[in-house]
Amino acid sequence: MQHNGWGEVVPTAEQALQKGKRAGVACMATAWFDRYKQNVLSFIKETGMQGLETDGQCGSWHLFVVSLSLTVVDRVRADEGYSCEDESGDHHHNGIKGAFTAQIESTLDFNVALKGLGVYQTGADAYAFSGANKWNHADTDAFGRLPFWPRLTVGRMYVYDSTMNRVPASGQIGVNDLSSSSLACGAAGTSARMHCFDFALASGFGYGTIPSFRSAKLWDPADADAAKIEACINKWVGFFKSHRLLFASGSMLHIRRPDSRGYEAIAYMQPSSHIIVSVFNPSQEAIRANVTVPLYYSGLAHGSTVNVATVALSTGTGGGGAAAHVVGHDGKGMFDIVLPCELPPASYAIFKLTSGA
Repeated sequence: MQHNGWGEVVPTAEQALQKGKRAGVACMATAWFDRYKQNVLSFIKETGMQGLETDGQCGSWHLFVVSLSLTVVDRVRADEGYSCEDESGDHHHNGIKGAFTAQIESTLDFNVALKGLGVYQTGADAYAFSGANKWNHADTDAFGRLPFWPRLTVGRMYVYDSTMNRVPASGQIGVNDLSSSSLACGAAGTSARMHCFDFALASGFGYGTIPSFRSAKLWDPADADAAKIEACINKWVGFFKSHRLLFASGSMLHIRRPDSRGYEAIAYMQPSSHIIVSVFNPSQEAIRANVTVPLYYSGLAHGSTVNVATVALSTGTGGGGAAAHVVGHDGKGMFDIVLPCELPPASYAIFKLTSGA
């Protein structure tokens, strides 16, 4: 809503003033901006538009109509941290001393109005607490410019860190045009390409979050791997749906943070529910690890039996068989079990834990 040169034109007098010259984007603390905001809200009311997607309220805003198909109808930009030094006219309350306050209040007021209209909104960062239904774990331009494999690891770092205080299942990580970017791992028709495609989706769904595709289509029907890509997407969407309630209302346990130097692990649990444990090996070396899973918050008592089944491996779904553990009897804490994992290079294993008889 602030515009940044994507074809929108902001009247010169309404632009934020930066170091003695106009900077090209709208000052959000102007009467002109208030009218603009009301026009957007009026558009939503008139069209019945149900969704407003942003890649960050410091980034681009994409308005779309939610129907049988997704139709992008406009793009606008907001940046509440963009300072303005203009002390004249209706800009005066957004001078350099009050830039952040005025612009963030403007954005929050807009969020409240959207919420009142029942619009499903993707926000960013702290806007998760001001009305946004979905938010971005990673909201930096640098993230998207990383090479393919490091970007996946950094993405899981973002998820691991940001879910310390937010509901994981409401977050998303951008995978953009994954069918194209996965070609960096190998040509179409090669197992290397599909391995990367699958690992990228596991990096999101396996962490209880949502990969966000930004592309005209998920894959080209003429792609040599079209059937495999479709099957892979269906696999992970099905996985997420099977555990949606756990991801949305359970607690994420942060077991070992991603650092690309060894295994990483998280777990989701909720009393009287199953437990999901995701273990990743992003390195180029095989790893053997004994992953300690603390079950104190699961409601399982010391001495109770836990059945462990492998529900997803980087070589495909299923496999791995089942095992039984007794809480507190694996040589660790009173409410722990230990999962022995053998992880090939660049692989993952996801386990489902349920209470035994």
